[in-house]
Amino acid sequence: MKNLLVLLFTVLFLGAAAQKNIQFRANYKYNVALSALWGYTAPDNKEYAIVGLYSGVSIVDVSNPDTPAELFFIPGPQGIWREMKTFGNYAYVTNETDSGLLIINLADLPNTISSKYWTGNGLIKSVHTIFIDENGIAYLNGFNDVDRSRPYDARGFMMVDLNADPENPQLLGIYEQAYVHDCFVRNDTAWAAEISQGWFSVIDVSTKNAPVVLATKETPKRFTHNTALSNDGKYLYTTDERAASVIASYDVTDLDNINELDRYQSTFASQTIIHNVRVKDNFLVNACYKDGVTIVDATHPDNLIEVGNFDTSPFLSEDGFAGCWEVYPYFPSGTIIASDIEEGLFVLTPEYKQAAYLQGTVTNAANGAPLQNARVEFIGNSWFDFTNISGNYKTGIADSGTYSVRVFVAGCNTKIVGNVQLQNGVVNTLNVALDCPAFTSINNINEKNYFMAAPNIFNNYSAIKYELTPDKAHMATFTITDISGKVITSFKPENNIGTYIFGTGLEAGIYFITLQANEIFQTIKVIKTI
Repeated sequence: MKNLLVLLFTVLFLGAAAQKNIQFRANYKYNVALSALWGYTAPDNKEYAIVGLYSGVSIVDVSNPDTPAELFFIPGPQGIWREMKTFGNYAYVTNETDSGLLIINLADLPNTISSKYWTGNGLIKSVHTIFIDENGIAYLNGFNDVDRSRPYDARGFMMVDLNADPENPQLLGIYEQAYVHDCFVRNDTAWAAEISQGWFSVIDVSTKNAPVVLATKETPKRFTHNTALSNDGKYLYTTDERAASVIASYDVTDLDNINELDRYQSTFASQTIIHNVRVKDNFLVNACYKDGVTIVDATHPDNLIEVGNFDTSPFLSEDGFAGCWEVYPYFPSGTIIASDIEEGLFVLTPEYKQAAYLQGTVTNAANGAPLQNARVEFIGNSWFDFTNISGNYKTGIADSGTYSVRVFVAGCNTKIVGNVQLQNGVVNTLNVALDCPAFTSINNINEKNYFMAAPNIFNNYSAIKYELTPDKAHMATFTITDISGKVITSFKPENNIGTYIFGTGLEAGIYFITLQANEIFQTIKVIKTI
């Protein structure tokens, strides 16, 4: 798993918002809250944003990304949820409040539009989300009928054909084995985010009136929000709408053995929710609520690396349903549009570039044994990965360059490897062997007392691990001092064996840790880097 520790600055929002490889072009404000959006490219190549608002739908010309202009507003039932997709010259908009499916004819843009609501003669009153496949079949997820009588667990998706009459869809069938929050469909296979079940279902919908579940797979936070399939159909990406969520990647080539490959978190150790993931070629373009928009290189689905970001939201990285709701990265021009609930429509220009990859194996220098849970990090940039049971890691960074890589694990001496050359789009290998002095039990060292700090060179925190004889533990004191001798902190161990975490509030520098217990006096040196 790759993570990025982000420094939090107090800044003017548009003046210094976090951004990398995404250029700000414009921000179109509304006086009501936004929900989802989608894009439409007209036959004359003009580009339009279809924006969901609390009070209706806004059509915005974004052909010139620096000067977006609202052309039309279609009022509708008030509600915080609107989702939309396009097919041909039509936009189809759902809401959770009333009136069914809004159908907008966009053929005469920029001059005029027309619209109507479709309920299928009472079959639908509300719909949560919509997906339209390559065959012009719309999947109306989380739908309910005009009497709101459909049980929650039977509100899967309704399949309707848009081809014969785009303004009067034809009902083809219903999947009702579970509530479906969202789905992705290709080649008559639906990847359904069954949010309350905590998994995605793979459903054969080739026979629309008799869909068949082929497989299910739990997602990391057990609250599966949306799914997106890679262009080649070999990999699936999912989000969970819960605090500290991740994008997970899966190998789905064998439905009898779906394997999770990697996880991406927009801000490490924060509670930020990743809302939606969209696949754009070999990249993932993501709406990350309070973290805004991110771009992740998914060239290697087992090694997801963030290569771009633009923070649309002034909120700190934390839990909560605020900030960026949706992104649309499919305009021929390359323009990205994003809807921020509070801040409005954003028009952005991305630069898609592959990450610089680093992988290898970490072993014990004494015997060549693989070391699990060793942390491999870029000093000063703080991208990192942990080794698996075989000692292997895969990580990377957004930019080519020369880096120092630190490798450490409890019980081993930290190693810093300098002058590591990385290049965008290239997989580099770095194998590291660590010296690992034994952390010996007191039963094997003739009642001697022992402690260590791991890592002994760190940029965030370290851990004092100690093992004392019972007669010394009650009189022991650990003291941490800086290079001038000033006492930073001291503590008495609660037990004779334990761990004490320190360092998060320290400035960069050299520190000494001393253990004193009557005649015992031991000191070790640690270094905190920037």
